Amino acid sequence: DQELFFHATCALGEGRQWMRALPLLQEAQQRRITPDVSCYTAAIRAFSQGTQPSHTLWLLNDIISIQLQPTERAYEAAIRSCGELGEWKRALAYLDYMFQEGLNANAFCTVEAMQTCAVCGLWSEALRLFHEMFEQVTRPVRSFSVSLEVCEQSGLWEEAIQIFEEFVNKGGIVEEDFVEPLLRACINAGQVGKVQTYLRELDQLGFI
Repeated sequence: DQELFFHATCALGEGRQWMRALPLLQEAQQRRITPDVSCYTAAIRAFSQGTQPSHTLWLLNDIISIQLQPTERAYEAAIRSCGELGEWKRALAYLDYMFQEGLNANAFCTVEAMQTCAVCGLWSEALRLFHEMFEQVTRPVRSFSVSLEVCEQSGLWEEAIQIFEEFVNKGGIVEEDFVEPLLRACINAGQVGKVQTYLRELDQLGFI
């Protein structure tokens, strides 16, 4: 029955056996068992975890075409797949769909869209998502690190400092891979004095 297919598809996803997920859905249809959105979501995650981005997006579009409402997890996996394919427009479109459908575009979905924009060189778009996220959800650590990487790549050293200081002021735990984009952004802009100041402050605070 439906519940059995759901658990089987979940097991395939956890085992990264994406090749068996689609035949399982087809078998359900042949038996006249209509897979619900949970079954489709499990299959989407199986494809996503199996690094099959094209299959992931195809299956999400299939859900929409049969008028089922994708879950937040399905959208999250699809937006991540957009990043792997470099399809930033589709990633942003999925975020818009979530808002239109009244779904909660959680922080992880937004961070995946930020990452997609960053990979495609859309620095301003990635930072726009970061700043808009503040109005909607609590921003996760990953959103700060992605933003710092964007600032480094785009030469926005002053914005990098603002983002970093906001993170520290919120009690964030500073790690090496978090500090490096900030320091590189300052070095690339010729702000050697800023780098020296931050190194001294971080050393005093025990962060490095």
